[in-house]
Amino acid sequence: MSRGAVIDTTDDDYMMEEGAQGLNEIVVSANRFEQQRKDVPQQTEIITAASMAFDNQQTSGDVMQNTGNILVQKSQLGGGSPVIRGFETNKVLLVVDGVRMNNAIYRAGHLQNIVTLDNAVMERIEILYGPGSVMYGSDALGGVMHFFTKNPKFSTDGTTAIHGSAFARYSTADAEKTGHVDLSIGGGKLASLTSFTYSDFDDLVQGSQRKDKYPDFGKRTFFVERQGDIDVAVANDDVDKQIGSGYSQYDIFQKFVYRASDAISHTLNLQFSTSSDVPRYDRLTQGTFQSPTYAEWYYGPQKRLMAAYRLGMNRGTGLLGNGGVTLAYQSIEESRHDRRFNSVNLNHRIEKLDIKS
Repeated sequence: MSRGAVIDTTDDDYMMEEGAQGLNEIVVSANRFEQQRKDVPQQTEIITAASMAFDNQQTSGDVMQNTGNILVQKSQLGGGSPVIRGFETNKVLLVVDGVRMNNAIYRAGHLQNIVTLDNAVMERIEILYGPGSVMYGSDALGGVMHFFTKNPKFSTDGTTAIHGSAFARYSTADAEKTGHVDLSIGGGKLASLTSFTYSDFDDLVQGSQRKDKYPDFGKRTFFVERQGDIDVAVANDDVDKQIGSGYSQYDIFQKFVYRASDAISHTLNLQFSTSSDVPRYDRLTQGTFQSPTYAEWYYGPQKRLMAAYRLGMNRGTGLLGNGGVTLAYQSIEESRHDRRFNSVNLNHRIEKLDIKS
């Protein structure tokens, strides 16, 4: 929005009145260069940092769900698999700061990689609904979700510019305890932004109101404990508490920007996210009190490391007038572990990837 003025010249008196005029939003995701939103033929949506701060969602998956246009599938509290127009996982594309997140282990089943993106450091999120395969490849068959992180602030008066923010959040449904702090330090040419977020989620407590037709829907009537060398099914005193759904996570973000001139900038972007073990809640509820199916089923810590360098050019005109070159490295580690009730075999599946782009 921009503020304007209305001038009343009656009797040569000039009166200034406050007004507001909407500015055209800029979209980058549709064709990989800046366009006014009204000129983009596809349906797009922009989620701003102010909107995310107001909605105060727990994870980036919840931010997507809150749009009302994206279904986010959750098999467990620590999940979040976005579905756009019926497509998900390896048919929708996740991009962060111009770097593709989709990789060889993006299978057809549900994926939780979006929760490794800290929504507290996002400047905006652009969502492109519908096919984007011409610009992004087959991964973008259903749509594109492009996450743009915040930039550090430069000094404009020759001094050192220091900006910071922090928040703490508590939620009753899952006893969420989240803390976030970020600090931006900037001079005339070099600026830095550092951020840290930690979240701890206890077992989720679901609503107790159910339809008369399904009075026992979703009740957690039992859970499995290891007692000595055997597994034991234990009755749950609170059937609305989803025993075995809690987890924790922390995210670290660091960005350096060096402005060599008004036309050239260099950006170093470092991101790291990891979690505790994340129980696969839907599998832990299979079976009956007399014969549970699984004693253990959990995802190991989901680790994501990204280091990216971007050369930005803003010359105004010419072949290389506006654009940039991004070099990136990503290290991804995921795992799945399961053991059937009273089985001595704990199955492991570990996937590690090093991605250069």
